[in-house]
Amino acid sequence: MNADQIKKLEEKKQQLEARIRQEKAKAKEAERKARTHRLIQVGAILEEAVGIVFETEEQRKALSEILNRKSSTGDGTAKISVAEYLERELKKSVKEQAEG
Repeated sequence: MNADQIKKLEEKKQQLEARIRQEKAKAKEAERKARTHRLIQVGAILEEAVGIVFETEEQRKALSEILNRKSSTGDGTAKISVAEYLERELKKSVKEQAEG
């Protein structure tokens, strides 16, 4: 292999590496947009369910604290947060839908 062939291969390599970076950036952007869309949808569902618009940072902080605060379950045997309860119930619901 002569120097010209090596140079052409090096140029091709650089072009391919640039293309890979571009494609990775596109994929990352698409993932970011999809996540943002999901967050908006979930926020809208939460606001509708609760009947409150979380307009201020204080309201959003309070919501986060409430969702993550551990409380005793009805029978007093365990401490679980609302967030953990929601996660458990959502997984159960998805499983039931998949089976049924």
